[in-house]
Amino acid sequence: MLSGTTFAPDIARIHHVIALATEQQAIRAGAYQRISLDKTGDEHGVANQFADQKRTAEARGYEIVLTESDNDISALTGKHRPGYERIMAAAARGEIATILVYQTSRLWRNRRERAEGIEILRKAGVSVVATKGPSLDMSTAYGRAMAGLLGEFDTMESEVKSERQQLANREAAM
Repeated sequence: MLSGTTFAPDIARIHHVIALATEQQAIRAGAYQRISLDKTGDEHGVANQFADQKRTAEARGYEIVLTESDNDISALTGKHRPGYERIMAAAARGEIATILVYQTSRLWRNRRERAEGIEILRKAGVSVVATKGPSLDMSTAYGRAMAGLLGEFDTMESEVKSERQQLANREAAM
């Protein structure tokens, strides 16, 4: 220390710098909901998924800036899902940093669509957060691998159910 020199810190300035450094920026999230079959058409299932996503977003400091849903649309058959297409396009444009889903099976059931989606999210650096399941960092090999593995089980679940239904239909026709 120099003799005769006083270093009096500006306390207000220090507090301001600390506040800026610790202030968290909310993560921009898209929320996607999907129900394969809605017999009543009241969208109750997708509304429940969204309520769960809002709780997760609040707990993690996410700001939901986009909400999309596909009600009464199966993801296995590759049917047109406008909500899915919009949320993936927003991810590709960099408008969101994460996609909130209830479970990963709500996002993908179809192998081709899943592979394409994983690649879109990899390029965009967008993660997938399941409110009832894992968080998948799609910018990492492990995150993409887990999405692929979990997705295969989701696809298998749908295909096995379809095989059971086909068998029951054949038996009923006899």
